[in-house]
Amino acid sequence: MHIFESEGTVVGFGLDETDEPSKKLQEATLPVLNRDNCLKYDPKTYGSRLKSGMYCAGGKDNISACNGDSGGGMFFEIDKTWYLRGIVSFSPIRPNTARPLCDPSKPTVFTDVSKYTKWILRYTNTTKWLKELPTCVNSTIEKDTECNAGGRFDHDFLIVGMKDRIIRAPMNGDPAFNVHEVEKLEGLDYDCVGGRFYWTEAGTAAIFSAKYDGTDKKNFINMDVKNPTHIAVDWVSRRLYWVDSGKKTLEVASLENPSLRTTVRVLMAETRRIAVDPLQRKLYRISKSHGIMSYNLDGSEQEPLLYATELEDMKVSMATGEICYIDDSNSKIECLDTRSKLTRTIVSNVTDPLSLAVTDELFYWTTENRLVIL
Repeated sequence: MHIFESEGTVVGFGLDETDEPSKKLQEATLPVLNRDNCLKYDPKTYGSRLKSGMYCAGGKDNISACNGDSGGGMFFEIDKTWYLRGIVSFSPIRPNTARPLCDPSKPTVFTDVSKYTKWILRYTNTTKWLKELPTCVNSTIEKDTECNAGGRFDHDFLIVGMKDRIIRAPMNGDPAFNVHEVEKLEGLDYDCVGGRFYWTEAGTAAIFSAKYDGTDKKNFINMDVKNPTHIAVDWVSRRLYWVDSGKKTLEVASLENPSLRTTVRVLMAETRRIAVDPLQRKLYRISKSHGIMSYNLDGSEQEPLLYATELEDMKVSMATGEICYIDDSNSKIECLDTRSKLTRTIVSNVTDPLSLAVTDELFYWTTENRLVIL
């Protein structure tokens, strides 16, 4: 939409005409200027700061956004619907004042939202963003390249962990089949970029990996581990996290070079599950005594999200950014919005759920030797 020479509406609680914060929401209508007309007002200020992803509005009748309005929106009404187009960024400083104040005689600069629609879509509708990404062609993905690496491999199936085996279950209804037999499965996760799954086995001091069809089994890590249990793959940053219950640690290693590893946290309480949100760059952990905890990927900034003592499996929904989990005590599968801390129930009266998987549209869980789809 072309907005130059049109007018938009700005709202906020910034400074009023007395240079005091407004106690009620203010509204102003500002004309949008092209770059050349904006520069005429203050070539020094605008010339060094006005970027291609910005636009100017105002400079008329001493009306502008001001201190306290930064981050607020500029809206345009089209066919009785209001659309956000600008975000208040900065304005020139008024001369001869004791403290820095906006100069209402000059235009305000706004970030042009339309220039960042792809970035916004990535975080507001991850499912649509991923589907629209082209499939990566090369195995090596260059820096700043945007492509769907997971699309290079077959992906219309689930990798399901049972007690004594790992199976591949096609989503089209074809029969599931074994891809690997184990003594007693502990942890399981997959790397959609590398086309491999990773797992741990009870009583085995190692973490293993194999291709999606079960071939090319490898010892991913077998040095300086005692009892690795739960694991989680960050397929964006190319790291694998695991809990070592023997050492009482949460550790991480590079998927490309497992010798590059470190301890993220020393764990004082029993851990039931871990999960990674590679897009929001968050690590989640179910503590037996504290419920769901959140961390940065380096283990810093611990934050309690949900107190519960009988939580089982946990997965991150890439479509919504929620943490979805099995609440064994209430026989429910629920999802938690990590920002609002609100929960929603997906299904109730679930009989003995063991593990959980979440796709863009469906929820899957296992019971004793059975896979259930919602």
